Amino acid sequence: MGFVKQVLLLFTPCLAVSMVTISPSKAATFANSEGNFLFTGFSQNPSTTFAGFDGDVSAIAISESAKLFTEANADAIFIVDPALASNSSSSFAVGETGDYLGTVESETTIRGVFDITADTNFNFNFFGDLNLETSIDNVGESARASGDIFFTLIDTSNDTTVDFFSLVGNVTTPGGNDFIAYDKSENVSLSNATSTDFNFGGNQEFAEADIIGSYQRYFAANTRLALVEVKRNRVVVSAVPVPEPSATPALFIASLTFFGCCGVRVKAKSNKPIKYTK
Repeated sequence: MGFVKQVLLLFTPCLAVSMVTISPSKAATFANSEGNFLFTGFSQNPSTTFAGFDGDVSAIAISESAKLFTEANADAIFIVDPALASNSSSSFAVGETGDYLGTVESETTIRGVFDITADTNFNFNFFGDLNLETSIDNVGESARASGDIFFTLIDTSNDTTVDFFSLVGNVTTPGGNDFIAYDKSENVSLSNATSTDFNFGGNQEFAEADIIGSYQRYFAANTRLALVEVKRNRVVVSAVPVPEPSATPALFIASLTFFGCCGVRVKAKSNKPIKYTK
């Protein structure tokens, strides 16, 4: 969502972590997971706030010819007066040639505590997006992009969840564990402009969601309410050797006699589907 990203660029510090073994311009395997979220229009300012972010990257070259690029970015901020909170995180990986494994994880957290007096309505607006993309070129390559955005409102007197919103998605290429979905409690309202879109199947897949909503709840008694939002983005790209076609018996015997033989088995572990919406 362009508006959210513009606000993040204006206000937020950021973390960038990368590991480079190639230029990503000619990627054969690609995965990207990006999420943004913005809270505005609070009916009152928080008494305390917290904003944090983290990122982790790994690039493993299994063969000497492997080329890999991985990058994590994250930022978060919570302004007290006037109250405004926003964060963004992204994970990105591309691979080209050879055998490799790249993983990237990024995470952001924001927290604000509001002291709400009795007989008061507490409300705010929120905007967010989640974008997942994967692409492969050849057999033996795989790419996965996943992400989740979750905020909850907690009554700190007894640590009970008052209301919540969640947005979760996953794209795996190749594979069938592809979905994007959201859930919410009754005091969270979503605009008609909220939308999801996806293309599942083939060597290039994506899933995306744009969220516009608001929150409002009446509190009859004095309440200390904590708003906590967490965003996580993760990608994995890999390429493994593809076994050569089996030789004819005559050639196989010849190879045993004159050259010896070596066999390699590669077994891929599949992910258990969480929710399938293809």
